[in-house]
Parts: sequence; C-alpha cells; structure tokens
Amino acid sequence: MRLPGCLIVAREDGWMIAAGENTQDLSADSTDDQIAQAAAELCRGQGLREARCVIALPSKSCFFAVVNLDDHAGTRDHNAMLYLLEDQLPIDAESIVADFGPALQQPDGGSQWAVSAVAISWRRWKTIVDAVESRGIHVMSLIPTAVLIARGVDADTSTSVSELLIVSPEGCDLVTWQADGLRSWKHLQLQTEALLRHQRLHPGTRLWIAGEAESETLSNAGFDGALIARDPHAYLIAGAEIALANRWGRWCDLRRDSLAPSDPLRPIAGPLNLVALAATVCCAVLIFGSWYRVRRIEQRIDQISEKQQAAFREAFPETRVPVMLMRHVRGQHTKILGSRGRSSEVDAPTAATDVVRRVIAGLEDNVRFRIVEIDVTDGECKLTVRVRESVDIGKLASGLENAGFDVLPPATQQIDPSRDEPILTYESTLTATWPGELADNGSADES
Repeated sequence: MRLPGCLIVAREDGWMIAAGENTQDLSADSTDDQIAQAAAELCRGQGLREARCVIALPSKSCFFAVVNLDDHAGTRDHNAMLYLLEDQLPIDAESIVADFGPALQQPDGGSQWAVSAVAISWRRWKTIVDAVESRGIHVMSLIPTAVLIARGVDADTSTSVSELLIVSPEGCDLVTWQADGLRSWKHLQLQTEALLRHQRLHPGTRLWIAGEAESETLSNAGFDGALIARDPHAYLIAGAEIALANRWGRWCDLRRDSLAPSDPLRPIAGPLNLVALAATVCCAVLIFGSWYRVRRIEQRIDQISEKQQAAFREAFPETRVPVMLMRHVRGQHTKILGSRGRSSEVDAPTAATDVVRRVIAGLEDNVRFRIVEIDVTDGECKLTVRVRESVDIGKLASGLENAGFDVLPPATQQIDPSRDEPILTYESTLTATWPGELADNGSADES
C-alpha cells in the first residue's frame, strides 16, 4: 500500500518513518532534527511535493480515562473537561493535551454519561512537531499507534468487530470502540500469564491481531479468540492513510490546544499560494491592458491632431496653426454661419408706427377720452386712458377687438377730482396685441 504522505512512528526501540512505499528505521537516541531531516528526505525521494505527516504515539506515552457526567451538555466546555480529567491522571491539566470522544450513556441505563479521553504530555512532543514543521512537512495529526491500527481495522470491510487485542513486542493493547470513538483502552505487558488472566476476568470472543512470533506464542498458550492473519503494520498504514485523507471522524486526535498548528491555513497553503499567484497575474494583465489601451488612445489622438493641423494649413496657408486649434475652428465656423444667414431667417419686430395707426383707427369716435400713456413693443400696445364714465372703458376695448387686436379684460381705477382735473374720472390701461404681421404702411393708412 502506497502511503500518500509521511508516517512517523515512535517506538521504544527507535523510530520508524514511512512515506510512499518506503520505510526507514532510526535509533532511539536520534534527535528531533535528525528525525525531521530523515522524513523530509524520504518525502522528497517519493516525489511528495506537498508533504503531510501523521505522528503515531506509543501507548506508554498516552493516558486513557473515562469521565462520568450527570449532564450531557457538560462536554461542550473543553477546559472544564480538562480539569475533570486532572482528578484521574497523575499530571496537571496545564501539562496535557487531551481529546474527548462522544458522550455515551452508561450501559446500565442510568442517567450518567461516559466520555472517553486520551491525553499526552505535550512538552515532549512539541519539539518533534516543530522540527518536522520546520522542514516544510505539515503535521496533520498526532494519534496513538493502537488507535491508528483500530481505525484501520474498523475501516476494513472484511471485519465487523468493535473489540480488538493488538499484540506487539512492546506490549498488548485492548481497544474497544463504539459510536465512532473509543470506549475503552487498556495497555498490558506482553506476558502470557497476564493475557490469560485478563481473558478469564473478561470472558467472551474477541478479535486479536499480532505479528508472526507473537501469534505463535499466544496460540501455544491457549489464548482464545479469532486471529486476523493480516500484519498489524498494514492496518497501521491503513489508519494513517485515513488520517491523511481527512476522513478520520470523531476518533481521538491530539493535534490541538498546545500542539495545534500555529498557522490554521497551513494545510491549504499551497492552493492559497496558487490563488494569490493567479490574482497577481490577473491584476498584472489588467494593468497592462489598461496601459496598452491608454497608449493606443493617445496614439490615435496624436494622429487625429496631425490631420487637423494639416487640414488647417491647407485651408489657411498664411496663418500660423493656433495652440487651441479646435476652439479657433469652432469660432470661425460660427462667424461663417452668421455671415451666411438670410434676412428671412431673422424675426423682425413689428413696426410701432403701424401698431399705433391701427390702435388710433380702432378707438371709438363717440367716446370722449384722454390718452395718459402709450407703450408699444413688438406688436403689443399698452394704452393708458382716462374717461368720464366707467362704461366708456369697455367701449374702447370693444373697438380695439373689432379692429383685430387681442385685448385683455381691462381693470378700471376711479380718480378723484384734483386741481388739474376738477371732475371725477376713471383710468384704465388697455393691453392690445396684434396677432399677426402687419401689411405695408399703405394698408394701415387705408384702415
């Protein structure tokens, strides 16, 4: 099975690094930098450009406990759960990183809920995580080796179990899982008497997986259970492959809290860099396109300006080309249009004398009046008159209407007797407008 990333397994006798189809063993006294350098070289040798890594933790470095709660809602407060876990572990809450599984109701049907927890001391593993990250390898998960093997067995379609005994030279791990998470986890010494004692205390059929040498030892000792013929290392690789593919689910993962990634966007740094590069190229293309368009417009403006200047020199050979050429041309064009205009195109005002002749001719002869003021403007005549009787104002207005004028209804004002005019009179301003053009003076005289 080809691993799509890197797997670093911590063991009591040393380190095992797997990448692609190759593995490499390192001694137990290897430094963190040596381990990280070996992992980086193995990833480069396998052609893994975006290297991702899972670190498998030994069982002796992990703590497992079950926290009992009266209320299922209490699992939402992670910090509070850490301090509850502190009562069951020989280490303070500030020194551990823990991951909690789903809350499961007690098998006896009570009201309490059981929450499984896996914890480690984070200071030991912080240095190895930082060393691997410094080599450009993204550490995706920190998972116990036994949990990786159990996850690989759980994902195997050929098995349908929830209790597994993992036997290795370093010891035995009894793992029980339920509802996508651990239910219990016990680590035992690899001693036949201890295993048989455990089997007598906990009877029942269970599945166990072991290497070739350990399998023969258990079989000779009469250990009961069904044996998986597949090598445990294959299930370890299968579990790491699930973690690298982001299909881990609710199983415990200690890549959190103090061991969490410093950059949460690190897993997608490659795609983000491609997006940033694409945005940069897009902006550069837009800038170049805008510059090219402006350049083309400027060139076109220069060409049109040269043609305008050439046309001006041809039309006015003895005149210097002005700076504001188009303004000068527009001014000259306006002057030419004014000089070429015809008299019929200009509305000439109506002669005042013609209007006065028609007004005098339209006034009634049998009405006595005095003209106080007369104002004629383009066919409109404002005639202010005084009469002795107010009805005479209406007669004068009727006479102007009969003569062809448009007359506004007059307003009459009473004038009291004075020294200049000792009798009572009435004054009004008649506004008469001639509706059309007047004929020649001869027609006016005849009327």
